[in-house]
Amino acid sequence: QRQMPASCGPMGLMAFGICTVLKSFMWYGVCTQETYSFIAISGIMYGGFIQVAAGWWELVSGRTFIATANFNFGAFWLGISLFDLLRGTMDIKVDPTTMPWGYFIWSMVWFVHTLGLTLCTRYTIRPLQLMYVNSTSLFLVLGLANFWPIFWQIGGVMGFLLGLNAIYIAYAEIINTVYDRDIIPLWPCPKKVTILD
Repeated sequence: QRQMPASCGPMGLMAFGICTVLKSFMWYGVCTQETYSFIAISGIMYGGFIQVAAGWWELVSGRTFIATANFNFGAFWLGISLFDLLRGTMDIKVDPTTMPWGYFIWSMVWFVHTLGLTLCTRYTIRPLQLMYVNSTSLFLVLGLANFWPIFWQIGGVMGFLLGLNAIYIAYAEIINTVYDRDIIPLWPCPKKVTILD
């Protein structure tokens, strides 16, 4: 009997979740400057490359939504982490008078993109829906933080909860697969069946 290929969804979610938790400490403002590079490198190696690898596997497996999400957020982590790393080593200079608008526009583009992905979660699972709603809201908050600094701390808390959300889904899928039964609830959202189906 041919064994079904494994899902890389948990791997991508774990990478996204852990890196989001780490990044949240930066947003909240509790990290020292010396830890920025460490978090950035983690974002590149784990949040970036691992999610891109997971996206490629899901693409080959024919899972369009998961592949798209992993590829896109893998690229997100590669981009923002490389920016943080270069900025921390002063290889790139940031004009403080223009940076807020640039970061705001970047956040709004990701806000719209993540909102689009959120609309695709209708028939998935409740925790995944919550994760995408939180992620969409977080990009909006991060955009506003460039003009009202209090939103950085709000974004830090939201990002921490978002990361835990992703980690919960990842562990739930792994544990349920290992034990071949639903131990940790995921609350699936089945499609409605009508008399026309």
